[in-house]
Amino acid sequence: MTAAVEKTTIRQDKKKECCFPWPITKEPVVIHPEERVGNGTVRTVQYSLQDGLHRTRVRGGLYRGDLCVGLTREHRGRIFIPYWANTLVHAAREQGIIGVFDPELLIHQVFTSVYHARRYTYHLLEEQYGVTFVHGEKARIIRAKQALEELNLTAIGLRTGNAAQLAKTFRDRAGFIIQEIGPTPRNDLKRQAVNYVVNLGTVVDRLGRVNASAKMAISVAAMNRLKGRMVDIRCIEPKILARRQTIETLIEEMEVYLEGIMNFISLLMQMSNLEAFFRDNVSLRSTVRGQLGFYIQHIELFDIAPFDQTSRYIAEEFGEARELIGKGSYGHAVTLLMRSWNSLKLRKIRTEIEHAILEITFLLFGKPVSVNLTKSRTISESLIDIHDRLLDVDERGFRQRVVEDAANKVLVAQQLISAGSVDEVKAGKDALKAAADLL
Repeated sequence: MTAAVEKTTIRQDKKKECCFPWPITKEPVVIHPEERVGNGTVRTVQYSLQDGLHRTRVRGGLYRGDLCVGLTREHRGRIFIPYWANTLVHAAREQGIIGVFDPELLIHQVFTSVYHARRYTYHLLEEQYGVTFVHGEKARIIRAKQALEELNLTAIGLRTGNAAQLAKTFRDRAGFIIQEIGPTPRNDLKRQAVNYVVNLGTVVDRLGRVNASAKMAISVAAMNRLKGRMVDIRCIEPKILARRQTIETLIEEMEVYLEGIMNFISLLMQMSNLEAFFRDNVSLRSTVRGQLGFYIQHIELFDIAPFDQTSRYIAEEFGEARELIGKGSYGHAVTLLMRSWNSLKLRKIRTEIEHAILEITFLLFGKPVSVNLTKSRTISESLIDIHDRLLDVDERGFRQRVVEDAANKVLVAQQLISAGSVDEVKAGKDALKAAADLL
């Protein structure tokens, strides 16, 4: 099925968008994938699980990038991100071509929410590859290359007379280099580098001779393999940076829009007797019905987890409230709007919890032996406010009550993070992730 005929949900007829008040209609119309947040087209991708490779339908090419959103019932709203490292540059580099890949070979990872995907991109750039050269693979490769250069210079002066004296230097330097690269790397280039470095652990060659030229050649060969790995990383990094920007844009677009809706409903809730205002003010009824219809058409485009569930509930309640206002059932309409208002409060609180989780992720980069106490206290104080505002949310009419459980988890996280040790901060992060998943 092509993107031109892909049916994913329904919305009001476009021809009636300019009408105020908007007429009540349940006529189904098509929302094409390219109209949803981030645009994109329908395609089939493969993804990996423990039991092997699978295929599924997604909306891919969000903002013309490589991110995809699941469309099937099993993966609806989830983010699919390709494993670039599996297919990038290895064959192309041999031909002097950088950044070439075969899209048919791409294998995707699945993320339960767009926030999870965002944390993953930060982990890749800072923790795994080390875009800032402070943490990650690039920093380790740089240290390994420097040690190889030092060993190469040492090998220049290697002679039979000083071999015993230099043996410990070679052994210690080689051990350090292998530790930085990793003793059993998955990457082919790094694995080759380790095999070379193993031969630098002694001052003699395979024939038992003190051979300075052989040691120098081996160290250069190891350095060249590490340089090749750096080329790989530098090809991957810009794509991950672009991917992270796409994710940030998706999150911002949906968060800002839902916050705007919340502000509108908050203004209505400030009225001392909204039911009476509806009854006595034709203009207000018309404006509110029109605005609710406008919001429905837009939030139905949010098919990305975790925004999709909130948006679906809000759209249903707005549609029903709009219909009730048209029929004169103002009290029931106000009840629905109040429930939507509280749902949007939870949505905003989740945004703040996700921000706190990301801040904790930054604190834990580089596997520190201690955390920045000033930053951890700032996060802890923000969680106290989040906890109190959670308990203020009115859950009457909710399909599932989550506030008490989420608030307890936030309180546990706050206490752990305020304690300040690395293990407690990690446990606090896990508690926050559990709280966010409830909302």
